[in-house]
Amino acid sequence: MARIAVAINSHSKKPWYSRGRIFVEGELFETRIRVTNDRSLAFPPKEMVLRCAWEYPTGQRNPIEIRLAAGQIEPGRSYDHPPQRRLVLSGGLVLLKLEYTPYDGRDLVLYDEEGQEVRYQGNPALRTFRGVSVTELLTLSGLYLAAIAAAVSAVGLVLTVLLR
Repeated sequence: MARIAVAINSHSKKPWYSRGRIFVEGELFETRIRVTNDRSLAFPPKEMVLRCAWEYPTGQRNPIEIRLAAGQIEPGRSYDHPPQRRLVLSGGLVLLKLEYTPYDGRDLVLYDEEGQEVRYQGNPALRTFRGVSVTELLTLSGLYLAAIAAAVSAVGLVLTVLLR
């Protein structure tokens, strides 16, 4: 049995008014994938390929391919795929899908971070994130500034009434 874990991190500095990092269209993000061998034997018994892809609502994809040689991961050890930096290609819900070429298709079982079985085809997404379009960010910035202007106007109105 092997586990696959995925970590993602946005490298966007936008928007300036947000405390947390968000995934902005056209900005970089990083994907880190770790495969851990929970078996008592080396994994995989034969060469295999893990094909991950970030799938966007527009039909675009950011593929990541991981080739594992026979016995590459010793029992109790992990393989960390080099971090992959990619651009967020569009706004909307982005899904990380995984398909793999099993070495014989029968006894291979991969598990995600929650312990759910990951079949070699037709899986739900391993991870998701919401990409934000630039237009959406500009709209939110405008609303943020409008809210500040309304608050300043309200304070000015209250001061005008109190000082008369």
